Amino acid sequence: MKLMTIRSTEIRSSIPVLLLFPVFAVFGRLGSFFIAFISLILHESAHTIIAERLGCRVASIDIQPYGCVAKLANKPVSDTDAAAIAAFGPIVSLLLAVAAIALRSIFPSTSAQLRTFISFNLSIALVNLFPVLPLDGGRLLCSLLSRQIGSRKAVRILAVCGCAFGSVIALFGCIVLITAAKFVFTDLLPVITGVFIVLSAVREFRDAASSRVKQQLQAGSRLSSGGAMPVRAVALSGGTNVRSALASLSGSGFNIVIVLDNSLAAIGFVEESRLMNAALSGNTEQPIRELIAKKPMPD
Repeated sequence: MKLMTIRSTEIRSSIPVLLLFPVFAVFGRLGSFFIAFISLILHESAHTIIAERLGCRVASIDIQPYGCVAKLANKPVSDTDAAAIAAFGPIVSLLLAVAAIALRSIFPSTSAQLRTFISFNLSIALVNLFPVLPLDGGRLLCSLLSRQIGSRKAVRILAVCGCAFGSVIALFGCIVLITAAKFVFTDLLPVITGVFIVLSAVREFRDAASSRVKQQLQAGSRLSSGGAMPVRAVALSGGTNVRSALASLSGSGFNIVIVLDNSLAAIGFVEESRLMNAALSGNTEQPIRELIAKKPMPD
């Protein structure tokens, strides 16, 4: 649900987060709700600031039970930039918690509020550091793995891990609800968080197949506007099929596949766009030697 628009960036919230507002109010914990809400906004603002500094426009910020998700209108230029964007959120949340700890000794009258602020920011930072998608730790690890095994495979592996992680959190929450002597509404938070992590991870897995197409379109837009992109070359045997070749490509930048014969001599090259066109035509098992460009090898 759209809440507002700030500098062309839409602020959205999931329905369960909005439903928590009256629940917190009924149990007299409205102050805790606002502290949690502010903590989530500050966490995602850190992602937004570093993303814009690196030339990425933030299209929207979605507020979820486990944190906020910034959706970029254009992908980072490099895997290093993507890693920096992912890491900045947990770092800021940890720094906010440390600053609040220092303030508790200066303003003892606000000790209860600061303790809540510290707890929420530490929770947001620590949960998001887990190396699974859709969490920040997963995005950080994904940017590193993309260089080794390709972006699509990295996303799918970490999305499956995210489903497992979310399921464990939800199961833990269910056990707490069943065994608790009396119902406490905050015991529902692990269940809600775990379910949303699973749903988001499933969406990441599903979208992995189309991510390369989107990145190619964004790359063309960036180059047409006078921008530049890093080039990454990978060497593969001419018998490698299109599907495997695409899986080996980096998640960002301009990718070129150098095709080798049985003696490991370069016999040509294939641009990523040719591989994408072949895949979209249903020729995922076609050997890449049949796609060699009829032009000189790049230096």
